[in-house]
Amino acid sequence: MQKSKPVILLSAMSPAEIRDLEKFIRSAYFNRNELLIRLFLYLKKEHPDMDGPALDREKIYAKVFQTKPFIETKLRY
Repeated sequence: MQKSKPVILLSAMSPAEIRDLEKFIRSAYFNRNELLIRLFLYLKKEHPDMDGPALDREKIYAKVFQTKPFIETKLRY
């Protein structure tokens, strides 16, 4: 997941922009997808470095989808 578009975009953002994006993502008016919130919060922990073993696709999938088996296409969607 290290070269994915979300990771590249988040790594380019400042801490203030990350805070504003979190407010937007957590807003019930703009977003009702709980999985997106979980994904963002997991990726936010890795900001600003955005590299390392924590960004392995299987680890991200396990954190977002919790008990479901790994399906890469579901993660990309």
